[in-house]
Amino acid sequence: MNKQTLLIHFLFLPIFWIIFASPNIANAEYQKVSLGDTIRIGEFVYNDDYTPSVTACTITINDPVGTLKVNAGAMTTIATGWHYYDYAVGGGESTGSWSTAMSCGSGGGGDLIVVDKTFVVVPTVASLNNDIASSVWGSGTRSLTTFGSLVSDVWGNTTRSLTTFGTLVADIWGSTTRSLTTFGTLVADVWGNTTRTLTSLGGTVESDVTAIKAKTDTLDWTDVTAIKGNVATLITEVGTGNITGIKTKTDTIAWGNVTGLVTTAGDIKAKTDTLAWADVTGIKTKTDTIAWADVTGIKTKTDTIAWGDIGTLGTTAAAIQAKTDTINWADIASIPLNTWGYSARSLTTFGTLVADVWNYSVRSLTTSAPPQVIITSMEDLTVPNITANVRITNEGFTGFEYYYEWCVVTNLSNDCGGGDDTYYSSASKLINPGENFDTILSSTVVAPGSYYFKVAVNYGTEKSGASRSFVAISSTPGGGGGGGGGGGDGTTNFPPVNNGARNVADFSGDGKVNSVDFSILLAFWKTNPPFSNPNVDINKDLKVNSVDFSILLSQWGKVGAVSN
Repeated sequence: MNKQTLLIHFLFLPIFWIIFASPNIANAEYQKVSLGDTIRIGEFVYNDDYTPSVTACTITINDPVGTLKVNAGAMTTIATGWHYYDYAVGGGESTGSWSTAMSCGSGGGGDLIVVDKTFVVVPTVASLNNDIASSVWGSGTRSLTTFGSLVSDVWGNTTRSLTTFGTLVADIWGSTTRSLTTFGTLVADVWGNTTRTLTSLGGTVESDVTAIKAKTDTLDWTDVTAIKGNVATLITEVGTGNITGIKTKTDTIAWGNVTGLVTTAGDIKAKTDTLAWADVTGIKTKTDTIAWADVTGIKTKTDTIAWGDIGTLGTTAAAIQAKTDTINWADIASIPLNTWGYSARSLTTFGTLVADVWNYSVRSLTTSAPPQVIITSMEDLTVPNITANVRITNEGFTGFEYYYEWCVVTNLSNDCGGGDDTYYSSASKLINPGENFDTILSSTVVAPGSYYFKVAVNYGTEKSGASRSFVAISSTPGGGGGGGGGGGDGTTNFPPVNNGARNVADFSGDGKVNSVDFSILLAFWKTNPPFSNPNVDINKDLKVNSVDFSILLSQWGKVGAVSN
């Protein structure tokens, strides 16, 4: 059959099919396939830009008598645009024309196309020979007695047996087109022969029948009848559909495990015989009153526990327990008794101790290690990398693990944190009494302008802090914030937000700031770095939040060069 080359457009536009064929396609014959063979039905399909189409197509097949064989079967698709379907024609199927249609697109969308792929099923040589043989044996005027001496010559030949006819027996019994009803009057002639008995066919048949009788004589047919009735009752009670369901579930059972349980049944029974079943009943009574919804809620919360951390806590607790086991708790108990129970002692008999404690200006109930925080200098003020030299001093009398934060803000009253900082970060440091901790704190500021660099050090429920104003300048001449001047190639790696030369909120890179970029921002909203599209973190504070959204709004609808 001449192949048809199809051109399809599926992008919600009308579909166009262009058929390129040879001039004699009207006279082309249908594809033929023999009984028992497999036919491949296929077609190349292309889009209207001549690229291969991989949009799904289906096939529907009916045999010559109109029986539906395949209803909208999914065709296999490969990248070259070739769509095909393999159909295996059974040996007993009907011969003739099989009406077949290949469909692509949909009627609802107005782009449904149906192509005729009819094929012809022809008989095999073997089936033709069987038809000839059937015509001979199926003749209504033929029987074993109307072929002259043929039958007697065959059966009366003393040198013939079922094993001396070569492949005759195998050919007869192995024929797929033979049955007791396709040999004309053969069956009637055999059973109607008045001169044949079981004993006249030789001793083998008689002995076999005798052996069968000997075995069946021992059957208790009453039991068989009872079993039959019980099986019928069981099927009625269980239901045939349920039996299928039970089989599906039991097919997944590891019967090796079940066999093990059965084998150790004696041990299991020995253990269960010692159970106090009254206690079990009591347990059931108590569990019946459990609010299982609460239990489910507990499970929901415990599912989020990092059990590896719990294991670590257990190890730590064991170490603590090993150390505390050596403490003489009687001595510990006596210490407060000896101190507070001393009759000559009171808060007013310790000289100036109380006054010194409460009047100490750097002491509070929450800490004994207040820090001093100083921003000593800011050396690099060129965007985007702004750094500050900071000193934190422990002015207390004990070592303390300080948690400190630093940020860049545009308003002095704005504290670090809260998601509205130009830049934010935090860290911790253990500082010994009287020790200075000098560090360089880095931040990222995209646009030149006036800012405040803030540092806050927490100790207990209180905090100490320091702030310093600065002006961030551009990284290139003429970039803003750092004064004028020309020269250079004019390239600015990190321009101000409102720089019309490039829109930093153009996440899609299409030269526009619109709903596409807003959708990209939403996809990364409140997610954790690193970001697969680093442009969404406009102010480079390692967060995608309202600050980035505000910058996007300030550039909404602007058209400019694509940002990196």
